[in-house]
Amino acid sequence: MSRKSKARQKAARASRAQAVGTPEEQDAARNSWLEVDKNGLKQTLKRKGISWAILELAQNSWDEDSTRVDITLTEPVNGKSTLTCRDNAPNGYADLNTSFVMFAPSYKKADANKRGRFNIGEKLVLALCHEASITSTSGQVLFESDGKRRLTKKKTKAGSEFRGVLDVTAEEYADVENVVKQILCPIPTYFNGRQGNRAA
Repeated sequence: MSRKSKARQKAARASRAQAVGTPEEQDAARNSWLEVDKNGLKQTLKRKGISWAILELAQNSWDEDSTRVDITLTEPVNGKSTLTCRDNAPNGYADLNTSFVMFAPSYKKADANKRGRFNIGEKLVLALCHEASITSTSGQVLFESDGKRRLTKKKTKAGSEFRGVLDVTAEEYADVENVVKQILCPIPTYFNGRQGNRAA
């Protein structure tokens, strides 16, 4: 076997090792009934506005045993901002696979009071991002700019952090600050360091 062939095989094995999910899950993904055009979904969701993405992430954190949520959105530079949402839920993500599988079984489904019971919110936010990461007590998933994802061993001691880079205009950034002021938060929630309004 030539050196080039050996190198290709080694690269293929490394790529498979980085893939997220069991071999059965990966095979199912390759042969699934439906596929999602990420760019098409992104354009559809963009109409909802960036404020919607922030609310989705906040609601996910509120559903957990969090006592504080911190959300930051950097001012856009060259049309891009970084959105970060951190919470202090003790257990974080129990299963990182649920972070990228839409409508996966969720413990929240039996509780009508849970906002994220359909297990879809953060996946839609991911569709808006050029690159992103979800880091929690069970590990980290990197969603890379080339459309691939991989697990790393990085973990949090408690809570979860979502971080994503997305398109934001100056007008959208200003609108976010206005909309966030109107959100009623069930637990202390901070946006760019400023505490949001508490629900009665």
